[in-house]
Amino acid sequence: MGCVPQLSKQTVAQIAGALEAPQSAGTRRVYASDWRRFRSWCHTHGHPSLPAHPTTVAAYLVATADTLTDAGEKAYSPSTLNRWASVIGHYHRTTNLRNPCTEALVTATLSGICRTYATNGDRPRNPRAPLLTSDIVTIVRSARQAVTGWAAEVHERRDSALLLMGFAGAFRRSDLVALTSGDVTVHRLEGGARAAAADQDRPGRRRDGAGAAVHQPPSQLPTVRVREVGTGRRRIRHRRPPRGDPVSAVEAK
Repeated sequence: MGCVPQLSKQTVAQIAGALEAPQSAGTRRVYASDWRRFRSWCHTHGHPSLPAHPTTVAAYLVATADTLTDAGEKAYSPSTLNRWASVIGHYHRTTNLRNPCTEALVTATLSGICRTYATNGDRPRNPRAPLLTSDIVTIVRSARQAVTGWAAEVHERRDSALLLMGFAGAFRRSDLVALTSGDVTVHRLEGGARAAAADQDRPGRRRDGAGAAVHQPPSQLPTVRVREVGTGRRRIRHRRPPRGDPVSAVEAK
């Protein structure tokens, strides 16, 4: 690429600002914090952080994955480790350096950590207050009142259907995200959805053929019209969905 040209401080500042523009202030703060953490770890262990060798990144991820809280639980989730790898890659890309996180060693290390977490049930616990029936009613009614047009109503019916199905079937978020149009069946006496086993290598994804049918009678649904699912499907004209086509990938009339 030749020699780096001599630029004024103003031009350098303008380039830096342009590089940061696509990111929100919050994202920049998170990236800066994650990068400082990696640099500090590298300094402590005598490794260069920029450029970082793939072995250094893999060692960093393994070391942090083994960090435990005072309660003896894993301190960091797989999604946090993946974010750290993304941040490390970001700082290498923006300085025109080879991204070590795309190397097979790093990707295999992350995959192995995620699989170990899933197998051992070591995901960090961050309990949330459960949604009650009254909360679900409030959410659905608020969504209905916020509708301003036909397209917004289609989206509201889809979202309400997913919310009600998730509440009634006690589905995990990954189950709802992985649902396809072909997984959902609506009968007069019950609604059914195929709950799939999550892929341990790719959280939120499912393996083909894995899963079991889950059915819920209307009596176990919250006191919002159970026909939301059926109404939403009637308001949306589906193309013939390909395998794996998400529920949201629909074509309206």
